[in-house]
Amino acid sequence: MAQKRKQLSFVPEFKGKIEGYVVNYLKKNYWRVAAHHEYEDLLQEAYFKFLVVKDKYPEVVDPPHFMALFKTAWNNHFINLSKTQTKDITIIESQLMGEISLFELSDKKGRVNDHEGDVTILLKQAPEEIQLLFAALDDTDLVKLLRQKSQKIRNGNRRARRETTNQALCRILGLNPEDVDIRNMLFNHFL
Repeated sequence: MAQKRKQLSFVPEFKGKIEGYVVNYLKKNYWRVAAHHEYEDLLQEAYFKFLVVKDKYPEVVDPPHFMALFKTAWNNHFINLSKTQTKDITIIESQLMGEISLFELSDKKGRVNDHEGDVTILLKQAPEEIQLLFAALDDTDLVKLLRQKSQKIRNGNRRARRETTNQALCRILGLNPEDVDIRNMLFNHFL
């Protein structure tokens, strides 16, 4: 005698607890993807993820179990969205830095970030030494020098000590570290 299949008493629905979870999640985490995704689009993405989980796990009859599956799927999907946004920003920045200098950012039609105008104004108002430093950041050879291990300085018979950040920057820019404190100039100008 063949046994009849039990009817599932639980049918997952997006409206209610799951939608509430997504709304609360987006209240806390929307800032991570706000530059690339609208709030309503993310609600639709959550609904789509709900449908995927519902289709993938039709045998789940326990509401807390289904909710845990949805939370995991939604969290992973949201993390992927935020990582994609970060990768896109890095690619855009690397492409921009290869094509234009920092002083030409204001002439670019596409925006790099929300504070582009403020940064451009600060750069144009900066002392000559700071402008020289930022111009050096566009030069790949000088950037390689900045990334190298700092030099050791020997003062008479004393033990060698590592050069300071100011000494390293001045050495690379061809300035005298006794006359120019470029590190403090940066802090004073931008902070």
